[in-house]
Amino acid sequence: MKILLIDDHKLFSQSIKMILELSETIEYVDLVENFQSVDDIDYSQYDIILVDINLTSIYETDGLALAEEMIKKERGIKIVILTGYSKKIYEYRAQKMGVYAFIDKSIDPDKLLTQLKGIYSGKKYFSVEEIVDILSEREIEVLESIRNGLTIDEVCETLFLSKRTVSNHLANVFSKLGVNNRQEAIHKAELLGYFSPE
Repeated sequence: MKILLIDDHKLFSQSIKMILELSETIEYVDLVENFQSVDDIDYSQYDIILVDINLTSIYETDGLALAEEMIKKERGIKIVILTGYSKKIYEYRAQKMGVYAFIDKSIDPDKLLTQLKGIYSGKKYFSVEEIVDILSEREIEVLESIRNGLTIDEVCETLFLSKRTVSNHLANVFSKLGVNNRQEAIHKAELLGYFSPE
């Protein structure tokens, strides 16, 4: 197997490379440490691409957005999200966009290797939990605006919505997250991973 790892934590990247290359089934592991766009990466020569979510020091957006761009360009590509951000909404987004697996960085190396072999042969790895009520993009926008300190009037002005519409979005958010107020909603949404990693 030929593996490409896109991660901005050099120590972690080097460690994974060393561990995986000890296996006879891994031909080599290449590391990407600097690039401007998807076009800078020749990923067609790799069997599996491992991508971290948080790529702040090497890429302008997060790993999920990068993975989505890659999948749009090359449908059959096998991408694995290997990350410390094991939030359910990230996993849900990854699964929906066509990623092959969502793996926590704390995984045992032998288990990682086993899963990579499975992915190579076409298997997918996700947790069995499912999020039933997903917040819409607009609901996330409204909640994130409030999280950033905007008042309801400012949210209306910024997002070009009426007060009634904003109130309806918030009511939907409270219902879907099972909370009673804005602070609880923001806290629950943070735990689920609705906001981009900082």
